[in-house]
Amino acid sequence: MDEGITAYPLANAHAKRLHLICHAAGLSQIRILASPAYLQPQGTPQGVEDLAHHQLLVFNALPKLNDWPIYDAFNNLFHAQTNIKADSGETLRQLALCGTGIVCLSDFMTQQDIKEGRLIELFASSTIKMQQPINLVYYKNRKLSQRVSSFIDFMKKEFGTSKPF
Repeated sequence: MDEGITAYPLANAHAKRLHLICHAAGLSQIRILASPAYLQPQGTPQGVEDLAHHQLLVFNALPKLNDWPIYDAFNNLFHAQTNIKADSGETLRQLALCGTGIVCLSDFMTQQDIKEGRLIELFASSTIKMQQPINLVYYKNRKLSQRVSSFIDFMKKEFGTSKPF
């Protein structure tokens, strides 16, 4: 986070403990996705019950992010569990693109992959609307470079607090 601009899922409470400023920039729909490279040999799951027979890709350190936007047989959010876990959404995205399994990620990370057919949305008709907050996070007691400051101003102006990505 020194001079670069990086995206991480980070709870506002956690940001405060780290003496960071956390500004809500928008919301991003999360979707259940897989690559054609995975679906072709494994088949496309038709219902949430089929996920038990598929390789799921999940977050290691943030279990809440493993609640996927689809209901299970008991009308609860489906909680994905597996032995392939990562701490980074980008790592999970790359694993999905390589055909390793099924993932649930935000549009802000995957919209280009979906548009270009590298990832395919699963359960589109039964997915519930579940959005992940997108926050601008930066150090509280540090002078920001002009580049970072301009980016923050642009994001605040462009997306405010309610425009979805």
